Amino acid sequence: MGCYVIVGKNQHRLNMSNYIVKMGYQFNQECVGKKFFKLTGSFEYAAGQKYEVGYHYQKIITDIHGRHQMGGITFIDEEYLPYWVKNDWPINNLVYIVGIPSDAIVIVTESLYVTDKIMLIIELSVTDVLASIDERVYLNNLMRDPGIIKIIPYRSKTIEFYRKACLVNPKVILHMPKNRLTNELCKIAIFRDATLLCLLPDEFLTDKLISELVCVDGKFLQYIPYPKITSSIYKIAVRDNGQALAFVPECFKTHDICYYAVKNDGLAIVYV
Repeated sequence: MGCYVIVGKNQHRLNMSNYIVKMGYQFNQECVGKKFFKLTGSFEYAAGQKYEVGYHYQKIITDIHGRHQMGGITFIDEEYLPYWVKNDWPINNLVYIVGIPSDAIVIVTESLYVTDKIMLIIELSVTDVLASIDERVYLNNLMRDPGIIKIIPYRSKTIEFYRKACLVNPKVILHMPKNRLTNELCKIAIFRDATLLCLLPDEFLTDKLISELVCVDGKFLQYIPYPKITSSIYKIAVRDNGQALAFVPECFKTHDICYYAVKNDGLAIVYV
């Protein structure tokens, strides 16, 4: 069972087969210390009232089984803020710190909340909020969507942060500007996901990098773009790992390459 909610101008499907309904006082007791935000735009209204600092109400419509159908006001927690900002900004360029009245109804789903009553406490800029988010939150979001790297504040993206980002989701390198990409980050990402090898910019896919990779694991041979592959690369691979012969095309299986492969690992004879 699912329904659509509006966050800004975009529709987002909620999985309503797995949700919890709580009263505001219960929600607040269980969420002490957590930060909640309303992401919105200057065009968005609740029950005809423009969003601004203060109290807002919008009735929640449910079906005969008590499941959410429409209405209510959406808000999010810090854990999912980067995800929603990435998908809705700059359409939604206003952020409010929110509080939930004790008599409110709150529908809790995996990535956002819906309530009938909300207090917008302080208006903030998206930039300021993103700058205050903890590194751990960004890394958790990058696991879900590597494109979030684009909205993370520049000063937060140190070389150490990029290393961690490539470890949690190697596809991050596909969304990085070339001037921040390094050979080290390419290696980290490729060792986590070999399929990225054929997507690297040419200036990073050097003979040295290819040689280092195939010496470690012959599987990388199957992902090297054709213009970069040579008989010498195959020879380097099988010298250090005879089993790499399994990834050498028949047209490249020369006497020398087969000899070095079997010399390194006698079991490679099955690929000759």
